[in-house]
Amino acid sequence: MIQVYNIKNSLNLTSKISSITLPPSFSMVSFDVKNLFPSIPSNECIQLVSEHLSSTHLSDDQYTCIITLLKLCIHQNFFKFNNQCYTQIDGLAMGSNLSPLLAEIFMNNLESNHIATSKFYTDHVIFWGRYVDDVICIHSADDSGVNNFLNELNGIHPNVQFTIEKESNNTLPFLDLLLHKSPQKITFSIYRKPTTTDNMIPYDSVHPITHKMAGLHSLLYRLHNIPMLASHFIEELNIIKQMALNNGYPIALVEKLSRRIKHSINPTRLSPISSHNPNRIYRSLTFYPNISYPIQQIFKHHRIHISFSNKFTLRSSLVKNKDRSNKLESSGIYQLNCHSCPSMYIGQTGRWFSSRIKEHVKSIKNNNFDKKSAFAEHILKTGHDFDPNTNVQILHNCKKGHLLNTLEMFEITRKRDNPGLLNEVVDFQHTLICSLCT
Repeated sequence: MIQVYNIKNSLNLTSKISSITLPPSFSMVSFDVKNLFPSIPSNECIQLVSEHLSSTHLSDDQYTCIITLLKLCIHQNFFKFNNQCYTQIDGLAMGSNLSPLLAEIFMNNLESNHIATSKFYTDHVIFWGRYVDDVICIHSADDSGVNNFLNELNGIHPNVQFTIEKESNNTLPFLDLLLHKSPQKITFSIYRKPTTTDNMIPYDSVHPITHKMAGLHSLLYRLHNIPMLASHFIEELNIIKQMALNNGYPIALVEKLSRRIKHSINPTRLSPISSHNPNRIYRSLTFYPNISYPIQQIFKHHRIHISFSNKFTLRSSLVKNKDRSNKLESSGIYQLNCHSCPSMYIGQTGRWFSSRIKEHVKSIKNNNFDKKSAFAEHILKTGHDFDPNTNVQILHNCKKGHLLNTLEMFEITRKRDNPGLLNEVVDFQHTLICSLCT
């Protein structure tokens, strides 16, 4: 029986296909599962997991606990749309961490117990590989035999339906590859959909250089690792160079990166393998032009490796697929302003802003500040006014952690020359380094 392969990526696919012996005559098709996650019955997934766990050495309590938690996670499928709450009746939830694993368990069972035991599979299939819901099949049957096999696949389970794409002009696209058929051989080139554009992060954009180079590195790494004919290699390299040129990248930079990747794959001389330094500390900071790289060098002397992130992406600006939530129903850095004078207080909270602001209001109302609220102390001592509906500013949204402390210190330091600041000003650089080291 031909083995069923799980494809991890395009490089993994090329190595598996290159390792099989092909007959003089064969054909290629690809199958695709329609709407994989919503189509998979959740109760059948629970049954499959239950059968697998029953064959392990888990105790009864462990088995019961896992199945109970699995049912809880699968069936508590709530989501909100247009301020209305819904529950998903069946299928696996899109975006759930469990869905890919359960989908893989279901598809493995479908392949092992139904597809791999069919007559068409045992008589004609030379290679069968699946990447999530996309299947590549190399076979020796005629066209009518493949059509009958498609009908057989669609009759296995009422929820799971397949579509088919057949080779055209001895080529078949699969994942990001274009497979070229010749007698007893398959060669590869890079496939791009007709809608693909050459857009990438422009070279002159305000992004860390590592982010800019990541796109080029990915394209060139794929180029050097996918086995191609020389003509296909040169064609793809020219496409990458043109993409880089269209986005403002120097061609010399592309060529230098290409040589470096080629050398790392096929080194010409032995060099020691760099080991991870256990004493090195890794932290991430938001990227700001002109100041981020000097900050990175300062931290480098303290054995702190800084990587950069960027909150202002096209995704964050253009993609708004969730209902807008109340701005006070999040955590982060806030500023309270006195209604009667320029005094201000900057604070942080890992809970909702609304909860923390209520505590400030409660301290004022109860005439009790005892170090819980410096802002309440100001209001009570001066007799000034504070309106929680108009005198609150949200400066940053973030969760608990180093970033929360850093942003609070940053905002306090930024406004340290303001005479109305009620916070105690500390040495930002020293405190920041100490906090990152812990």
